[in-house]
Amino acid sequence: MATIERLPSGRWRAKVRRRGYRHLSRSFSTRARAERWAREVERALEDGETVALSALRELPTLAEALDRYEREVTPTKKSARDERYKIRVLQATDLAGRSLDLIQPHDVAQLRDTLLETRSEATVRRLLALLSHLYNTARREWGYAVENPVQGIRLPKPGRARDRRVSRREEALLLATARNMRSPALLAIVRLAIETGMRQGEILGLRWEHIDLDRRVAYLPDTKTGDSRGVPLSRRAVRALRRYARERGLTARQMRRGRVFSYQAGDGFRASWRRLLRLARARYEAACAAAGTEPDPAVLADLRFHDLRHEAASRLFELGLDAMEVATITGHKTMQMLKRYTHLRAENLVRKLDGGGQG
Repeated sequence: MATIERLPSGRWRAKVRRRGYRHLSRSFSTRARAERWAREVERALEDGETVALSALRELPTLAEALDRYEREVTPTKKSARDERYKIRVLQATDLAGRSLDLIQPHDVAQLRDTLLETRSEATVRRLLALLSHLYNTARREWGYAVENPVQGIRLPKPGRARDRRVSRREEALLLATARNMRSPALLAIVRLAIETGMRQGEILGLRWEHIDLDRRVAYLPDTKTGDSRGVPLSRRAVRALRRYARERGLTARQMRRGRVFSYQAGDGFRASWRRLLRLARARYEAACAAAGTEPDPAVLADLRFHDLRHEAASRLFELGLDAMEVATITGHKTMQMLKRYTHLRAENLVRKLDGGGQG
């Protein structure tokens, strides 16, 4: 027997019950569509069409499918923490309560436009990539008869590569402020990021047993790209690590094993980074006030921790290293990715031209 009911959302839900079967239900935009579906299910039940019943079975909602994806797929990824955040974003959308088969390309296009009102094009592309992979997984591995609606829409254009360089003034402000905060860990982390180009997670995951301060090499056994690599340490980087260990009172034995930094990648470090930026800007403005000059609004504005990695790669090029040497240090997989993360200062290139040109 079929029942048709109006949902608070304004949609119509058809529900069919038969002895020996769990109830089948699905929601529709109109009552007529709900009644038509209910008649098809009842006919299939009466005729014993198990294949038809399998095709008509109730599919999970987007929110339910994302829950399963988070349990089964997300833990296999290195970016699991970030992906869980993306899942929460999708589960908070208007599409979350709709079953997978009822989400059409025009629904995803509307979702795209809504997300773009508050998020960057690059972020929306990543959210839609997750949604697309969810549908492919549901069809190929979970056996759901669904089409991927993301494939039918236009994706936002890739975000423009950031060209944010870290000036020497900003570097000095960050280091002086971290020192004034009496935060040896934060001071060492900033210095390592600028000197080595390591990613935030790579720095926070450093272990003493993987660092040889005498040979000036840090070994990274597990990186974002899945490959291990050795990172050469500049003299400044080595001094920063030795100073950090000294200020923490670490013995030689304690420096042979264990995590270097107690920070975990995530909200804890992000909060410290934001506080460092805030205090560094206040330090700069106070110095300008004392000197009777107007503060430059661009100093420390929109500075992200990842920009320190960009700066490191750019400086390595400016030191004269070639692309393969820089990629070996930074861990970039392709030259195209390395190009996106590197922006050379024109004035430094001019000096190279003068040095190599004809008199």
